[in-house]
Amino acid sequence: MRKEKVDRSNVNFADLQPITIHFDGSIDRRQVDAGREYSMDLFYARPGDIVVAKIDLKNGAVGLVPNDWHNVVVTGHFAVYEPDRSSLVAEYLCLLVQTSFFKAHLWRNKVGAEGRKEVKLDFFKAQRIPLPPLPVQRKIVAAWEAARKDAASAAEKIAELEREIEAQFLADLGITPPLQCIGPKCLSVWWRNLERWDLAFARRPPFNPNSKTYPNARLKDAVQPIRHTTRRVLPSMTPNEDFNYIGMENVESITGRLVDFSSRKGSAIKSSCVAFDRNHILYGKLRPYLRKVVDCSELPMTEGIASSEFLPLRPSKNVTQSWLAFYLRSVAIAEQAKAAIGARMPRIAPDALLNFIIPIPPLSVQHEIMKRISARRAEIAKMKREAKAALEAAKADVEAMILGTKPV
Repeated sequence: MRKEKVDRSNVNFADLQPITIHFDGSIDRRQVDAGREYSMDLFYARPGDIVVAKIDLKNGAVGLVPNDWHNVVVTGHFAVYEPDRSSLVAEYLCLLVQTSFFKAHLWRNKVGAEGRKEVKLDFFKAQRIPLPPLPVQRKIVAAWEAARKDAASAAEKIAELEREIEAQFLADLGITPPLQCIGPKCLSVWWRNLERWDLAFARRPPFNPNSKTYPNARLKDAVQPIRHTTRRVLPSMTPNEDFNYIGMENVESITGRLVDFSSRKGSAIKSSCVAFDRNHILYGKLRPYLRKVVDCSELPMTEGIASSEFLPLRPSKNVTQSWLAFYLRSVAIAEQAKAAIGARMPRIAPDALLNFIIPIPPLSVQHEIMKRISARRAEIAKMKREAKAALEAAKADVEAMILGTKPV
């Protein structure tokens, strides 16, 4: 075990690199606000070292410091090990910890107070593990890396298809996407000509949301008055009732799909919520650049409640629900939102949102556009299922190789 304490008297905190270890074993650089630093003791983790997040070891939070990362430091909540490379391929150990059977074993053996249970390091170090010869370890790691590479390639293809769908959607509406707009280049501007002064605003690409093909209106012209379509609910008043509750964390960016969703008791929902039914679109007001928009007609439930960070909208008769939801998720709205949110409070005001520009093609055109998009989305869904199945099969193969039940 490496325990190389950082001498804070001889090093600037700004020169150090704190890290975060995720449940999948990946490591990210942790960003610390300028002028702030950790008060806890810090310890070095050298390139190639194995780092264990003590509290999250039960979830597989064991990672490897990349070879090109330097001055990496961790707090006492982590443990750092220098692998014996004469008998162990460090990547193999991290992969072993990620296997379903090993994580299940760790989870069963966590101890401590409820809510803070963890796997003790002494228990972890005492575990007997399958340890094939180094060439076999390398082959197992290589097999998994190849599977991950294939999964990343599939994900990029899917992302490219999704970008193409959105670009075609905007083109169909007669809107030029932001990255294709060519704006004026200048080194300075008059202060009176600045709409706002902050980095996020200044760095946004130039964008004109007006359609060259169809009439342009305001979003408020495409939705029913929100005072008629919004109803507040206080779930804590009925603590034993089960609610179909959607929080911001339950909505996937851009796609609007639900993730990690399950019903909740009223007692578990402390704040006021908004009610929705299948005729609503939920628009995420907080950090609108995340593009969290839910078409409630696509949900598995007919009604429910959502965080008050969502604004419930009902389409008017001049737009279809699926088309409007797709437009609200698009970069056409996200770019307008960037200019409307504050720098310190990234939340869109309902009045600002309702004044965003929206093209309104005939209903027949909206239906035709969404028919094409639905076909493309079905194609993407099929690709995602196949990519997920391929990765799961590769994971099962790797686990079998580790256990010795499948030839390497």
